[in-house]
Amino acid sequence: MKLLTEKEFIRGVISGSISAVVICSLFEVLEMLGLAKHCWLFMAGQSIMEFKHNFWQGTFAFIIHLGVGSFWGVIIAFLFSKVFTDRYDVLKSIFIGLAIFFLHIGLLSNVLHYPAKMREEPSTVFFIFLSYLIYSTLTAFILKKLSKKESQR
Repeated sequence: MKLLTEKEFIRGVISGSISAVVICSLFEVLEMLGLAKHCWLFMAGQSIMEFKHNFWQGTFAFIIHLGVGSFWGVIIAFLFSKVFTDRYDVLKSIFIGLAIFFLHIGLLSNVLHYPAKMREEPSTVFFIFLSYLIYSTLTAFILKKLSKKESQR
């Protein structure tokens, strides 16, 4: 028995990827403005290598970030199609963003080789938290739009 149809998988990948690009772009701007010290490219790259801001490592980190965003997009697509009802989508997506935030920044931060100093910077942690909420809400919104578009065909 397949738990996720091909269309749900593709919609999850597309919505997760788009949302990942949005939060990565947003965080790059916040880092340029000096409001956050570590961007998503740093976090994605740091999980695999000692990240330096150069073209090749930045490109590789972006691919990792897209992959992780796509993965969570598929998980969110599964939750919205097989687990959740059609009510309170925004509240559910905020809950998912909270869960991913605590998993990623709380439980897995040592495994992903994030510097402890990163979690000591309140503005950076706040913007990471906010970006997860934006990511999950935007992913759910895009999923819903893609589902409606598909059902109209």
